[in-house]
Amino acid sequence: MPSVSVITPCFNYAHYLGATLECLCGQSFGDWECVLVDDGSTDASPEVAQQYASRDGRIRYLRKENGGLPAARNTGMGAARGRYIFFLDADDLIHRDALSWLMAAMANRSRRVCLMRARNFLHDPARDGFAFEARPRATEFLPNILADNLGPPHCYLAERRAVLTAGGFDARLRACEDWDLWIRMAVQGADLVNVDRVGAYYRRHATSMSAGKFRMWEAALRVRWKAFHLFTPDNPRLDLSPEMKRRCRRTIATHLKRDWVRLAAKLAYHRHVHLAEQFLELAKGGVTLPDARLFPGESWALYGLHRVTRPCPAPTAPELDQLGRLADEMHDYFNPGVERSHWSRDKAA
Repeated sequence: MPSVSVITPCFNYAHYLGATLECLCGQSFGDWECVLVDDGSTDASPEVAQQYASRDGRIRYLRKENGGLPAARNTGMGAARGRYIFFLDADDLIHRDALSWLMAAMANRSRRVCLMRARNFLHDPARDGFAFEARPRATEFLPNILADNLGPPHCYLAERRAVLTAGGFDARLRACEDWDLWIRMAVQGADLVNVDRVGAYYRRHATSMSAGKFRMWEAALRVRWKAFHLFTPDNPRLDLSPEMKRRCRRTIATHLKRDWVRLAAKLAYHRHVHLAEQFLELAKGGVTLPDARLFPGESWALYGLHRVTRPCPAPTAPELDQLGRLADEMHDYFNPGVERSHWSRDKAA
């Protein structure tokens, strides 16, 4: 039985897959298997995958109907045999010592999640002038993971049984499903250990998940919304101290308001005024989230900042529809019995 199962989902990434498998085959830590899940690719991904599987017996190729990234990862975990699990997407790269560093930090533990640093790149991670390095400094999983995801999926190593106990990936999420998983693992009591080395290289390109800003923001808001309901004061599933519960609720509330403000600003920039007003109204609500550490003036300052910085492509019709549905849900939660208008289906003014 291998020590580490590497789960690599792939959908139409034949042009990147070879480089990803090369960096895996060149790892200094050799006790791994790779479960390569082809999520219904229509390009040359099957040929590339089978070529590498025939060369290296540690690579196993599975093919399934297209069902999305979370479902593909869940399929890979179902076929995995290793004690530990590592998620390496078909367009990303890792340092040749990445698995060695993570396994050393794991130290044969079970209730532990190990996290290494990441660097973004466009072409060559060794010489790419675009490179941006993420340096997570969190020493405790909660409440830090509630503020933001600490790194892309291939920064993390965890025990497979713990990941499965947490429920794996939520296939209903269109993005940020890895962040949702780490939140649930943190709630179950997993400890966080930082590896202070750059071991994960995240490729930025036009078809990467992070390229669709409104899609990512909507998914992140859904993850935060799930966490908000998880951390209700009377939830019997939370085996946490009262102080930790308060810290977690305060973190979620503060960042939920910031998410609302950011979305309001970006939607207003693209002239989706009515939907923007509703997200801003949620953020301004004085009693909506009493735990939030945001002052009224701070909301307006953040709104103005997001209006004038970092322009992004306009939201698509499906993205607007998803945001509208989520805004409806939040409106009904905070304003029970109050009839809402049709602002969530507005068109560009």
